[in-house]
Amino acid sequence: MLASRVVINSLLRRNVFLHSEPHYDGSTMTITEQSDIQEYGLIRKQALAKNIDTIVVSGDNITALYSFENIDTLKTFKITATQVTELPDNCFKNCLKLETVELSDKITKIGENCFIYTNISSIDLKNVIEIDGNAFSYCYNLHHIKLNQSKFGYESFSNSGIKDVEFGSGVTQFAIAIFRNCLNLETITIPSQITEISPYSFQYCSKLTTVKFADQSKLQLIGEGAFEYTNINSIVFPSDLTKLEISCFAHTKVKELKLTNEYLVLTSKVGMRRFYAMTV
Repeated sequence: MLASRVVINSLLRRNVFLHSEPHYDGSTMTITEQSDIQEYGLIRKQALAKNIDTIVVSGDNITALYSFENIDTLKTFKITATQVTELPDNCFKNCLKLETVELSDKITKIGENCFIYTNISSIDLKNVIEIDGNAFSYCYNLHHIKLNQSKFGYESFSNSGIKDVEFGSGVTQFAIAIFRNCLNLETITIPSQITEISPYSFQYCSKLTTVKFADQSKLQLIGEGAFEYTNINSIVFPSDLTKLEISCFAHTKVKELKLTNEYLVLTSKVGMRRFYAMTV
């Protein structure tokens, strides 16, 4: 009896469940029980063998998801399981054909590297509170995104295809390098509730030419390298701004920086290639 219990506990720790396979209907895999989610290698093997392009998770008894990474055939993922509240780290990593994801209203967290290197083009994040590091990095087909989260991880959307971002009132901070190297981003409007633009937030966004600040902006600080290597040539700051950190506009076309109050920060005919830390 003791030996059997030890074996079962060992299997559970490795995410192996003793049960039958998920249900299959053509190219769709449907998971309705926690025990249907077997060891990652088996899920992937079955999906590839049956040329699965759609996975549906609909069982209310399911409390957690595991990895679906590297399933080359996967194009669509749907989850309506009400007990699942997060997508784990690396959940869909390297699912190169994954385009469409439908989340239940209960999903509030997206783990680290969750969608990295996928082909996702749109996703509804209205109920998500937290997005961890590199969750959407290298998603080249993701062009438009609406964000209302209060927590972001390092480089959450870096190296993606984002062209425009719509921020809701729930966004109160940017993670370090959140949009770094988003080469399609041309215009950004910083919401009024943001008090700091974190270091490297828009670094290497080479097409970024316009930065606007919402009315009644509370922005106080622009972090190190925040707009370095962008295509900005001028910018007007909100009146609450008090500090510009080192190289925040280095290697840009900026020739003048102005506050909306009586202070003139800097005017230069030679650009801002060597713009270092200063307090205004």
